[in-house]
Amino acid sequence: MRVILRDGLDGATTRAIARESGYSNGVLSHYFTDKDTMMRAVVQMSHDRINARWDRKLVGLRGMAALKELLVDNIPLDGERDAETRLEISMWGRALVSPDLRALQDQEATRLRELALDFIVQAHEDGELAEETNDTLLLERLLALMDGLSVRMLVGPSGLTRDIACQIIEEEVDSRWVKNNLPPSGTR
Repeated sequence: MRVILRDGLDGATTRAIARESGYSNGVLSHYFTDKDTMMRAVVQMSHDRINARWDRKLVGLRGMAALKELLVDNIPLDGERDAETRLEISMWGRALVSPDLRALQDQEATRLRELALDFIVQAHEDGELAEETNDTLLLERLLALMDGLSVRMLVGPSGLTRDIACQIIEEEVDSRWVKNNLPPSGTR
């Protein structure tokens, strides 16, 4: 992961990874058949860390509070999440040509989508969302917002701070769909 983040995917050769790890290329070849196998292992390790963090952070939360926490946790707000996001984005291009890596990326994206949708359903159950809120549209809008903020924080022009990104998520969730903040019927 350090080599990928420091040197990019092109610089993450098996030799460079062997050198960074302190092992010979031959030793690594016993565990990884090729570069793609190593990339999948790195992505899986990152996903495992993210899932463990979600399991800790989301305990006892539900509905809109859980949804906000999940979304905010998936933008690069600290060194750990910055590294995870950089790794994830760097793998997007490779996933386009590697079915195995794409399947791994899809697996994690599916877990994120399912969690977020569960929290949206809970928000409906708890009366936090207006009955007419389209769950699928809300889900897609929030995931696109999260992805867009993440990319802009990493490669966009300066000005998008951590505080502003969190505020954008808070306001998007709170002001557009929270039941008490909806405009009167017919004024949308």
